[in-house]
Amino acid sequence: MYIRNYQLKGKVNKLRRVALVADLHDRDGEAVLSALASHRPDLIAIAGDLTNNSLRYAGQTKAFLSRCADIAPTYYSLGNHEYNFTQAGQQYVAESGARLLLDEFVFQDELCIGALRSRSVYRPFPKGRSTAPPHCGWLDEFQRQPGYKILISHHPEYYEPYLRERDIDLVLSGHAHGGQVRLLGRGLFSPGQGILPRYTRGLYDGRLVVSAGLANTAKRIPRLFNPTELVFVDIEPEN
Repeated sequence: MYIRNYQLKGKVNKLRRVALVADLHDRDGEAVLSALASHRPDLIAIAGDLTNNSLRYAGQTKAFLSRCADIAPTYYSLGNHEYNFTQAGQQYVAESGARLLLDEFVFQDELCIGALRSRSVYRPFPKGRSTAPPHCGWLDEFQRQPGYKILISHHPEYYEPYLRERDIDLVLSGHAHGGQVRLLGRGLFSPGQGILPRYTRGLYDGRLVVSAGLANTAKRIPRLFNPTELVFVDIEPEN
């Protein structure tokens, strides 16, 4: 697992460190937790696909979230593999001390933190996947809020059609798994973006941070030249 760090400037009064955890997919999280503890973030943003089955791995997921919450305030947004997330899943997340955000926002000091869930869970806890667009109406209110605005959005491909023109300071995403195979600094494929995707790993437009993720779930496409990663974003005061 590679530790990647980005430095940004923003309207904050003191340095804020944000940890971006994406696409763990029920894998062992001990190395992630150790790195989180040693890097001491001010908040932990989980950008979806922490689990593929909210009940089968409930104990493991709850334990991971509890340990994250012991390190720093933890906010969790759902990804496409969490389309079957249940009311029982909501309950164990609440018991863990982490906060599950479903198209809503909260405040932490001078930060305003929101989460745009995957369109796969657009309708609350469906039995099957949904092709409806993500619910973005609440973002109108979110972007009017004071403070430094951080949006957790699993899908980087949502950035251009739904987020780019909005007044949001930082968008945190995963999903693309770094493009699965990386050659000459580019990923080759991502669901939702196709061949030679634009948003796979890195910092874009000075405010979209995409993690290459912490696991691989593509059965037919191996993960090559593309280490898993845990991302930290340091937000420094502008003045």
